[in-house]
Amino acid sequence: MKKHIKIALVLLQVSTLLVSCKKKTEDKPTPEPVVESIAVLEKEVLSNYADIALASYEDAWFTADSLRIQLNKFCDAPTMASFEACKTAWKKARIFYGQTEAFRGANGPIEEVESYINGWPLDEAYVDYVYDEAKKENVYGGIINDTTLYKNIDEQTLIDANEKLGDASISTGYHAIEFLLWGQDFYSDAAG
Repeated sequence: MKKHIKIALVLLQVSTLLVSCKKKTEDKPTPEPVVESIAVLEKEVLSNYADIALASYEDAWFTADSLRIQLNKFCDAPTMASFEACKTAWKKARIFYGQTEAFRGANGPIEEVESYINGWPLDEAYVDYVYDEAKKENVYGGIINDTTLYKNIDEQTLIDANEKLGDASISTGYHAIEFLLWGQDFYSDAAG
C-alpha cells in the first residue's frame, strides 16, 4: 500500500512540475526536473500528509472521548438535558471522525477496529425493537430486549455481539449510537 501511495505522490509531483515548468516564451527552455528535488518534495508531501492525518485522528479521538463522557453521564443520570447533550456530542464527534475516512485504506490506526467504530450497514432490529410496517406493530428483539441471551449489557457484551451474525449485526460505534439517540430510520429513499 505504501508503495502505491509513493508512486501516486511521485506522479502527482512530476505532473505538477511539468505544468509549472511549462514554457513561458519560446526563448526559455523548460528546465529538466532535478531528481533530488523530487525526493525532497516527496518527503515534504509525505510529512504533510502524516501531519494532517495525525491532527485529524487527534480531533476524532478527543470528540469521541467527549461523546463517551456524555453517554456515561446520561447512563448514570438519564434526563432530557443529558440526552440532548449526547445528541450534540454525537454530531460533533461524527464530523471529526468523518474527516478521518479520507485515510481509510492507508493501513492507519483505525483499519483493524473499523467495524467497532463505524460498522455499516446497521440492522436496527439487532440492537433494539423496530416498527414493522407490514405488520403495523413493534417487533421486540435485539440485544436490548433479549434478556435471556443478554442478561447484562456492558462494553464486553457489545464487543462480543458486534458482527456476531454477519456484517449487519452491528452493536457498537457511531451508527448503533445514532440509532439509540434518534430511533429507527424510516427513510427508504435516503439516509435517515
